[in-house]
Amino acid sequence: MKQILQSPTMILRTGIIGFCWFVSNIGYYGLTLNSGRIGGNIYINYTVSVIMELVAYFACLFLVDRIGRRASFCASMLLGGVSCLCSIFTVTYASDDLSWTTIALSSIGKLGVSAAFAIVFIFTPELFPTTVRSSSVGLSNFIGKIGGIVSPYIADLGLLVDSDMKVALPLIVFGGLMIAAGLLAFTLPETLGRELPETIEEAVSMKRYILVYSLSLTPLGLFVCLFGFVCLFVCLFFFFFFLLFMIEDMKIS
Repeated sequence: MKQILQSPTMILRTGIIGFCWFVSNIGYYGLTLNSGRIGGNIYINYTVSVIMELVAYFACLFLVDRIGRRASFCASMLLGGVSCLCSIFTVTYASDDLSWTTIALSSIGKLGVSAAFAIVFIFTPELFPTTVRSSSVGLSNFIGKIGGIVSPYIADLGLLVDSDMKVALPLIVFGGLMIAAGLLAFTLPETLGRELPETIEEAVSMKRYILVYSLSLTPLGLFVCLFGFVCLFVCLFFFFFFLLFMIEDMKIS
């Protein structure tokens, strides 16, 4: 690890990928634990969560070798994050008859974070040179397990709130962290089609491709990229709209 500490680029890369592991573990375990707190039948919710996880793994088999590791990871995180954040509106405005929409959004969030959780195991070793690869993966995994320890407490945040937001609050935290990790991962280099670096110098020289080029100009890759940015824009738009609405409501009351 001393070699990593001698390179600012590698220190930054280690911090970003560590945060991605942290969020992947928080989202994966947290959404699983939270499946019994979003309404409906806990057994059905958990079954749907498992099905979404299986779908995510099969999707990874198709995506990582076609649009790249970084693009797949970022798209998965953004999809999961946006879905979780959108639960703000289903909890606030949807009637009891539409409570299934919150369950659906949480399940989509589980799909996204499950895919990201699988991809990060492939992506991480390819970012570090042979001399520190195993220790870097071990450190990242260690940071990720801290997220796993924290996840039950985030899932229990709803117990601190008496209003309807008790259902959405954990999902908001999960969603915000996923979007942050998805955006930060865009700063990492794409590793698809590259030889594994042997030294620190080779790892540092892995420049970030332009996003379009890293997707190899494939229509599917461009669609995933565009979809991610559109989801992010829509998410931020509605988030700020919600904040303004809450501020106005507080003024009236």
